[in-house]
Formats: sequence, structure tokens, C-alpha cells
Amino acid sequence: MKKTKAILVGFSLCLFFFTASLSFAQCGKHNKDSQSKNVQQSNQDKNTKLTLGKYEASFKVFGNCGMCKSRIEKAAKTIDWVKSADWNGKTKMLTISYEPEKTILEDVHKNIAKEGHDTEKVRADDDIYEALPGCCQYERLKKE
Repeated sequence: MKKTKAILVGFSLCLFFFTASLSFAQCGKHNKDSQSKNVQQSNQDKNTKLTLGKYEASFKVFGNCGMCKSRIEKAAKTIDWVKSADWNGKTKMLTISYEPEKTILEDVHKNIAKEGHDTEKVRADDDIYEALPGCCQYERLKKE
């Protein structure tokens, strides 16, 4: 009887500590998530935010196809401290994750334009754009 009671007490304590640790873990996760969502970065772009511990920026980059996607993402990732790049061909939006204290977003725009793709801030040189394959030549906005 004493052995059964000791096992029951031990099991109850283990269950209590397990439940308590889950509660603390969820509480910490909730606090971290709520603190990090959508914190605007005043020294960067209006589309820059801190999400789940990483900085992200999204901006428009013009292109058409899978070759464009590859070229745009590669150009963005060649900038130091850009960790990832994902271009959506339907929305024409590029989302990058990066380290803002080491990355200047204007450099990312310029690097993409050097490959022939206009961004919302930097227009590619006409000669570079015209050298793109036919399927990659999108309808360009008029020069200002």
C-alpha cells in the first residue's frame, strides 16, 4: 500500500511539473510573439517589420516568369546579410529577410535593377532590360 501511494504521489508531482512547464513555455512564446509582430523600423522602409525574431521587407519588383523569379531572388541574396528572398510572380512582391543594421535596402533595389528588373524605387537601365529574354520583358512604367 505504501509503495502504491508513493508511486501515485510521484506521478502526481511529475504531472504537475510537466503541466507547469508547458504553461510557462506557452506564456513565454505568447509574450515573444506579441512583442515581435509588426514592429515598424523607422530607419528602413515602410514595409519593413520584425516578425518572429527576423526582419523582413517587402517591395514590388517587376518580372514575368520562373527565370525572372530565379534572377530576382539571386540578385537580392547576393547582398551581404540578406538571409532569404522570395518573389511572388502574381503579386510582383519580393519579400526578403535580413539584418537591418548591416543591410541597406536601397542596395538590394539597385542590385536587382542591375539584372534588368525595375523595382518600386530603382529603374533598370534600358540596355540591360532589353537584353532580358523575351518572356522576361514585362510592361514597364513610363520614365518620370
